[in-house]
Amino acid sequence: MFVKAIKGKKDNIDGYYCSLVESVRGEKGPEHKRVRALGFVATNRLPYLRAAFNDGDAEEILLREKEKLNAKSKG
Repeated sequence: MFVKAIKGKKDNIDGYYCSLVESVRGEKGPEHKRVRALGFVATNRLPYLRAAFNDGDAEEILLREKEKLNAKSKG
């Protein structure tokens, strides 16, 4: 399972509409099955959400996601 994030805006706050999804094999190939809708998450909170729900070392994921966020804000 992982967090799927779609960029959006709510009350003039940049963020993402997030869902917890899992990959499943469908008739036409791999598909995402939504397990739970998580709602709107502010951009600066997304790395914490991904670290909590993605597979692997949470601290490593958190650092990687923060680096991605910083790179997007600079470039």
